[in-house]
Amino acid sequence: MATALNLSRREVLHGAAATLAVTQLSTTAEAATPLTKYSGLSWPSGASDYVTPSLAAYRGRPLDVRIVFGKRNTWQEIRTAAGYGNPLRSTSPERLVAAYYPFPTEQSPKTGGVAVWQAAARGEFDHHHTAAALTFASFGKRLIFRIGHEWNSAHIPWSCLDVALAPYYKDYFRRIVDILRANIPGVLIDWNAVKRGQTNAGIPNFYPGSSYVDYIGCDRYDFFPALSTNEAWAADYNSTYLGGPAGINSWLAYAKSEGKKFSVAEWAVVTGSPDSGGDNAPYIENMLKFFRANGGWIGFESYFNNNNGGWTHRLQDNPRAAAAYRRLMASGGV
Repeated sequence: MATALNLSRREVLHGAAATLAVTQLSTTAEAATPLTKYSGLSWPSGASDYVTPSLAAYRGRPLDVRIVFGKRNTWQEIRTAAGYGNPLRSTSPERLVAAYYPFPTEQSPKTGGVAVWQAAARGEFDHHHTAAALTFASFGKRLIFRIGHEWNSAHIPWSCLDVALAPYYKDYFRRIVDILRANIPGVLIDWNAVKRGQTNAGIPNFYPGSSYVDYIGCDRYDFFPALSTNEAWAADYNSTYLGGPAGINSWLAYAKSEGKKFSVAEWAVVTGSPDSGGDNAPYIENMLKFFRANGGWIGFESYFNNNNGGWTHRLQDNPRAAAAYRRLMASGGV
């Protein structure tokens, strides 16, 4: 899941760039992302894998996407898709959005430094990804991969924060995409970040390129900052970081500028963390109204309905947030 920090890019919030992006949609993102909306909403909506059946029933709508995670301690776990479990074997129709790990804990840049990035960019780990791709392909599921999700957060083993490492990061990302596409029919790629990262340069320096990406998105938890009022939401809405996106609307504008739909693979209220909004109904309301208002540009979104690391996200544990979520789900986000 996300810790709550974000990244950057030139300021492309309005004007000609957004106009150009609209013309690009029909030939890029729209054609690449035909997700079925079982939910009946105007945008694809889903949940994390932990309590998926109960959340689908709880909200009164089926899921369009389901976010899943696996194990990543060793290359063997990555090669064999360990830990993904029942979702890969399920016959449920929703699209699986799977975390795809570029490195295991046993061999990551967090401990090995630049040498690991250099080896990755040279293709020294390609055989592991080929094996992993073949494993995933054997399940016959329709997959979206978040390759190295939340890459711009310092706590992630595969984080890439220094622009000097960006060429290795981009080369490696592209290598993985090529391997996945060569072995898994119809696979889609989500370039997923956190909303305000710790990079020392803007997004254009890290973006792998539109040929290697189907969605551009970020995880958005209600902390750092908490958005507990409409005024706080409005102040954050178009905010930027190092000249690039931080607020949700500036992220949407960035995705549009690259001709891609915007994804929010993880979002939730947060209790039990500093600077969090707690049981925050206004946050739920504003997020769902945003998805509704921009439904044609939303690739997918997924509520992270699980408690994690001492933080509480579950709607069942946040009654005010839950009431807002269920009410807006019933009304289609209006």
